Amino acid sequence: MRAESGIFSKARRVEEKTLSFKKNGCIFIEGREGKISIQSWNREEVRIVMTKIAWGRTRRRAEDNLEEIKVDIEKIGNRLYIRDVTEDIFYEDFNFFDIFRPDSWKYRRKKVDFELIVPENVELDIRNNEGKVDISEINGKISLEVDEGNVELFNISSSDLYVIADEGDVFIIDFNKDIDTLRGRINIHTDEGKIRLKNCKARNLNLDSDEGDLIIYNATVKKMSVFTDEGDIETDVNVVENGNYRIRTDEGDVVVVLSKDPDIRIDAETFEGKIRSDFRLHIREENDGEKARGIIGRGSAVLVVRTSEGHITLEEKF
Repeated sequence: MRAESGIFSKARRVEEKTLSFKKNGCIFIEGREGKISIQSWNREEVRIVMTKIAWGRTRRRAEDNLEEIKVDIEKIGNRLYIRDVTEDIFYEDFNFFDIFRPDSWKYRRKKVDFELIVPENVELDIRNNEGKVDISEINGKISLEVDEGNVELFNISSSDLYVIADEGDVFIIDFNKDIDTLRGRINIHTDEGKIRLKNCKARNLNLDSDEGDLIIYNATVKKMSVFTDEGDIETDVNVVENGNYRIRTDEGDVVVVLSKDPDIRIDAETFEGKIRSDFRLHIREENDGEKARGIIGRGSAVLVVRTSEGHITLEEKF
């Protein structure tokens, strides 16, 4: 255990545990405050590294607070449960005047950072109250909920990805990138935060945000629904036969990049704004906005784009 002194003291301890765990099992993690980081290896084991950190007005108080951090680890069959069960305690040394110094509140926190190395083929179910979550090199279903914190996923192969982030950005690179046929679902929601995807393949893609930009680069999907209340949308999607793509923002601009000569039927409309297109479409003004309609090639796929307040740009990718 290490303690640091200053205006407030910090105590820190690292604990490690390794368990046998066969592939295709399920790991459940419930965090409170702290980062969760998961990567894979080719062993049928799970290594758990927990970094416990606590603060206090004195070194002794920080060390006492550190002892109050509790983590339950339970393995039942091929299911592993990891839970931060630390109780909330309103510290005795918190006084009335501290109410007006919110910067000092963090020094009364107790948190645990989790670092896991798991078998590549595994299912993950993660809940984290406050803190970043990053996952890489996993082959399996992922369900993830974060109240405050960013989410970063790299090189994931999954039939089902479900992410909810109340306050935080979601960043995904290389999802199902090596598959030959489209499969799986991506469902992502943020209350306040950006969603960015790069090099992704899936049969269904659903993104929505209350406040945040949505950016999709080099995605191949059969069915897509993208919506944000307040934010811009940029999509670079590889159109597939009989695909269905729906994009909408209430307040924001939309940029859609399509491959050259796609087989697609386009229906775009802005209620207050302009439409610019690299494709030959019939564009006409209507009240304060514009409408664009047209069929390119055989028109086997459908693209519907809407913005209430903003501009729409349809670009051809060369």
